[in-house]
Amino acid sequence: MNKPAPRGIAGPWFVICLAALGAGLAFEFAVPGQPAFWIGAQAGASAAIGAGAAVFVVIAALLARALLARRGDERP
Repeated sequence: MNKPAPRGIAGPWFVICLAALGAGLAFEFAVPGQPAFWIGAQAGASAAIGAGAAVFVVIAALLARALLARRGDERP
């Protein structure tokens, strides 16, 4: 039986994530000061940011699992 070819999607996603990280850090240091309204300055902001991060990580994990899942043997 032929083995299925590896799909290799993790490498490009890793490069995209590194580029997004670099862009985010560049924007963080390029802005001289904080804007007048920033979500982190509000009451309960850490809880909202943490909840948003948790939801993002769960969705990202489910998406990665779906993209990287191996298909079973397709025998006739």
